[in-house]
Amino acid sequence: MTHAGFKEPMHAKVSGLMNLHHSFQRANHRLNFFVVLSSFVGIIGNPGQSNYAAAGTFQDAFVRYRHKLGLPATAVDLGVVAGVGYVARNRDTEKKLMDKGLNFTCEEWHVHQLVRMAIDNPTPPAPASAISSTPISPSPAAMRPQQFTSAQLVAGLFITDVLKMPTKFIDPKWSIIYSTGLGINPDSDLFGDDAGFPDPMRDIDTRPAEDVINDLCAGIIRKTASLTGTPKEEIKEDHSLKRYGMDSLVAVEMRNWLLKVSTVELAAADILNAASIRELGEKIYHAYKAKMGKK
Repeated sequence: MTHAGFKEPMHAKVSGLMNLHHSFQRANHRLNFFVVLSSFVGIIGNPGQSNYAAAGTFQDAFVRYRHKLGLPATAVDLGVVAGVGYVARNRDTEKKLMDKGLNFTCEEWHVHQLVRMAIDNPTPPAPASAISSTPISPSPAAMRPQQFTSAQLVAGLFITDVLKMPTKFIDPKWSIIYSTGLGINPDSDLFGDDAGFPDPMRDIDTRPAEDVINDLCAGIIRKTASLTGTPKEEIKEDHSLKRYGMDSLVAVEMRNWLLKVSTVELAAADILNAASIRELGEKIYHAYKAKMGKK
């Protein structure tokens, strides 16, 4: 690929995005939403499309940058949409992708729903300090981020045949993708839906510390199973998460989930360096107590 060929698809996705961002900034115009259509090629790559992948990853990173500025933004990383677009018009390409084990489960109405979701939930979670102007600590429920506030949504990426999977998908950080396709974890929560699972931080002021920590450990085990494709029965609370294939990328997902359920913000290193799941649960419990000014 020549340098000119590499740059060609970058204009609309990089220069165009920057122009839109700066134009609205200069006009001091507060947008209600800012939706970017990106591609799952930026996540999994594709031979011959390094330029397209680079442009997509820029889009994904830029919406996160806007979140850092407190501005609305969501990137929708689209995969193959069944029945429409280039692949639908080129059956040979469709067959090649299906032979690789990819399943086209994203349809046009899914795209409409994702865009609607991005429009309805455009902004990052408000900082805890902005939630309450009084010296009284806000309640844990009030401090938890809303469910759909992520800057990035990925659609249409499901693996249906583990024997056909590209080798890179064997890496544990991709396990949530192929586990949902193969049904390894039918109770996995792709969008953070923890319906049916008890809130580990409930009644924390009246429940014994041991009970809260036990519930935190149970939740961490359940989430680890969801993220790594490891059966829950094989995950032990006296083992570290690294033992189950947890790496820095998957640890970020775990950190985000722990922030949602406990309001405790950890670094990915805190999760990876914990000697055991039990130690991590105890760390979260004591950090929560310290945050609320309680012993």
